[in-house]
Amino acid sequence: MKNVVFIKDFEGNQEIPEAIYWGYQKSKESGNALLDFSDVIHADKIPEIAEMLRSAGVQEFTISLPSGDILEEMTAFKECGFKVYDIVKVKANYRDFKTKEFKVIPAVLMKIE
Repeated sequence: MKNVVFIKDFEGNQEIPEAIYWGYQKSKESGNALLDFSDVIHADKIPEIAEMLRSAGVQEFTISLPSGDILEEMTAFKECGFKVYDIVKVKANYRDFKTKEFKVIPAVLMKIE
């Protein structure tokens, strides 16, 4: 099982969806082991994203979007064969003002069924 997504895993695809690209960049910068989606993903883009994740061998990722849109994203990923597996903690893509460390926030762990 592959936990970390690398942009090279998507070679051969002409375009990498922005959600994957930015999720990768932010996860890499903050040091998360899993791809974390912390920005809004439009539900109509999720089937394409889910297929690309599958083709790259990605079987789990997190969603740490801090808004009500997280429910829409979780539902769309569920319809594409991923399931809500757990609630975990990840490093945010921003730093805590006092500690200067990446803030630790809750996220939903999604896994392929």
